[in-house]
Amino acid sequence: QGRGRPGRRRRPPGLVRQRRRGAYQPQRGPTLRPERAVPRRLSAPVFGCLVAAPIVHFFHAIRRTAACSLSQAHRTWPRIERDAEGGIAVTSPTGGETGARCGRLLAAVLRWADDDGSGVAFDSSTGFELPDGAVRSPDVAWVRRVRLARIAPEDRRGFLPLCPDFVVELLSPSDSRPAVERKMEEYRENGARLGWLLDPDHRSVTIYRAGGGTERRHRPDSVTGEEVLPGFVLSLSAIWESAF
Repeated sequence: QGRGRPGRRRRPPGLVRQRRRGAYQPQRGPTLRPERAVPRRLSAPVFGCLVAAPIVHFFHAIRRTAACSLSQAHRTWPRIERDAEGGIAVTSPTGGETGARCGRLLAAVLRWADDDGSGVAFDSSTGFELPDGAVRSPDVAWVRRVRLARIAPEDRRGFLPLCPDFVVELLSPSDSRPAVERKMEEYRENGARLGWLLDPDHRSVTIYRAGGGTERRHRPDSVTGEEVLPGFVLSLSAIWESAF
């Protein structure tokens, strides 16, 4: 009756034989098989890692090869400050002798501050945002607790929005004295009550007082905190002499 082979059941139209089974199933449409696989799109994080890794490796190589020359210029990462006009001042970290002197100076102020209890001493890594918009980091600073209590808790982790009551700057061989003197005047204009500019090379102290008074002393044995830090006396012999 049909043109099929004798003894073979004719497949009904629209049906295909299921493998290893005798039943028939509806015929499916043709399966599209692309000639080549389409690459899967990379997600943004994966793509970023693949792109960033060679760049990071490149800069690490530059840093390793240039470490010697950079250390001669900066020793390590610099300290950055901002003046009232928005200009950036980059200051290289201090050398060994200046660092030891700053350590002794900070230790002396810390001991007095802990005993007195009326204020808090800060080291040179602390940034202060002055009223004129400048951001400064004096070598040593001291602020009364009554002023610190007015700062909101969320603002205490960033640059403190005030000018310290007491500041100290210690001249290092790489410092420009006129630039540091301008900085001391800036502290006073923004509310500092007392400031010291210590010059170990010439063994001199310049005292900046609120109201415009300035006094320079040559080779003094000590300097006092006057009415701002009552009872504080700094012996300068340990500051003038090298620590090692």
